[in-house]
Amino acid sequence: MSKPQGLDSFTASASERIFGHDADNAAPACASDIREPAATSRQPLAAAELSPAQLLMQFESLGDNCEFGLVQRYAGAEPLGLFRFSFEHMAELLTVLENRFESLKKPDAVEIFLAPENHEYMVRLNPYGFVYHTHIAAGAADPEVLRAKEIRRVAFLIDKLIDDLKNGEKILIRKGEGIDGETEAFRLLEAARRYGPNTLLWVVTSNDANPAGTVEVIGPHLLRGYISRFAPYDDAHNTVLSDWIDLCAGAYLLWKTEAPVGTRLGPTRREPAPNLIDEGANLPRQGWRKQHDGETAICPPPLRDDAVVMTHVLTTQTDFQTGLVWARLVDKGINADEIYTLSAWLFIPANFRGTGVGMVFDAFPSLSVRNADLSIRDRWQLVWVSSRIPRETHTANPGLLVVGEAGDFVFSTSWKLEAGVVPTAGA
Repeated sequence: MSKPQGLDSFTASASERIFGHDADNAAPACASDIREPAATSRQPLAAAELSPAQLLMQFESLGDNCEFGLVQRYAGAEPLGLFRFSFEHMAELLTVLENRFESLKKPDAVEIFLAPENHEYMVRLNPYGFVYHTHIAAGAADPEVLRAKEIRRVAFLIDKLIDDLKNGEKILIRKGEGIDGETEAFRLLEAARRYGPNTLLWVVTSNDANPAGTVEVIGPHLLRGYISRFAPYDDAHNTVLSDWIDLCAGAYLLWKTEAPVGTRLGPTRREPAPNLIDEGANLPRQGWRKQHDGETAICPPPLRDDAVVMTHVLTTQTDFQTGLVWARLVDKGINADEIYTLSAWLFIPANFRGTGVGMVFDAFPSLSVRNADLSIRDRWQLVWVSSRIPRETHTANPGLLVVGEAGDFVFSTSWKLEAGVVPTAGA
């Protein structure tokens, strides 16, 4: 079998969680692309009537880092935004908003520099120190030509952001780690409302009183939402996508209905989607398997939900080219140019010696990935990957990739292929 093209995303998007590669190389050239799907501006629709991509197009990131920009990408949304993939401190963000971007409009504000850790050209916007990636390696472009391109790009995105702020047709969003309490959140909102009728969603981490997915109106035009955790700053791909989508759905509803101060929405329960995989057909049988040390009994762990458990044994050492241990063709219920998620519960035994386990779409690049956490042994964990089915394609070939030594084995159960950007297997 040829190498699944999804492995490129498996190795890159998962690298910061499993393989220790540079996480920023996992994403396409997010900072340098100037392209945007047809905008879905403020519409008279309920959040439930919007696809995840349409929903997340209703939000304008005010940064902190690129986590929310990646959340939009994983949901299939690619809006253009000055702060979508940049890192900036709250104080500098407030200053540039209050100064109406005057300093950033000057050509000498754009600086190209080389990141020593990965030899990538980066952009710094002076005097505020906003930094973002170009995803262009050293030597792959002339720095002066690149700088000229970025000067044009920054000017375009400044004008676009000012227009968006004047119109007030998107919810502004800022992560709480860059906001020191409600006073600073109100100050950011005040700076934004000098441009137009804007609403700010301030996102913080959840607690016992405010579970993930909760959204509340804490002041005129100011929402506060809760997610279970933020992605680490050195691992922005490692986000909790389902939390962000639930949070944004609640915020959108409060915004659209102009809910009064004190209104509060609890977490949304996601209804399970239909499974496009028939688990009862053509599954390998668990039991005896030949290993490097002879015939060894492999006993499956306790079943989860009484589902069929598969045992996947490596008969030889594998890598990213050869590690696809099981895949099957799904040719019913697949629509072209839509996003699907493949999930399964995996059990990694204590004696597993491999370096990676995860789900892949054979031949399709991945959008978002949650690979197996190899620090979790001898218990079940949910693993998943999402991918957009190419145009004019109506089949999918979901599979399991195991990178390990001969004799290594893992268990899987409750495979599910469903439409959408996040799994409902745990719902």
